[in-house]
Amino acid sequence: MAFPPSRLRFATRQRSNATPLKEPCKEFAEYGAKLLFENGIRLAGVDLIGDRIIEFNVFSTGGLYDSIQFSGVRFDDVISQRLTI
Repeated sequence: MAFPPSRLRFATRQRSNATPLKEPCKEFAEYGAKLLFENGIRLAGVDLIGDRIIEFNVFSTGGLYDSIQFSGVRFDDVISQRLTI
């Protein structure tokens, strides 16, 4: 059975893992966040493979569930509050 790429991780039962962001990747993500913010994008996702940023997602930010599971922080509440300010 073929799966679309967006569902492949779920089809193969792979899980995301929380890992510290390495400094070069963190600096690039912060720079990208600044550029996105300056262009009116207030919420975006970042796809990482190893220590490389693959893409910034501005239409389908994803990863919120995994972020909540890894950190214990209800980011959905934080996002809702900040979007209404």
